Amino acid sequence: MPREPFPAYLLRKQLIIKLSLCSNRNVRNQSR
Repeated sequence: MPREPFPAYLLRKQLIIKLSLCSNRNVRNQSR
């Protein structure tokens, strides 16, 4: 098994963080 330079789980983690940040912004905008 060759080691990947950028593991998939890290990429997934970043995606989840970005999505959560976006959703938080949307919630704030809607609450106004």
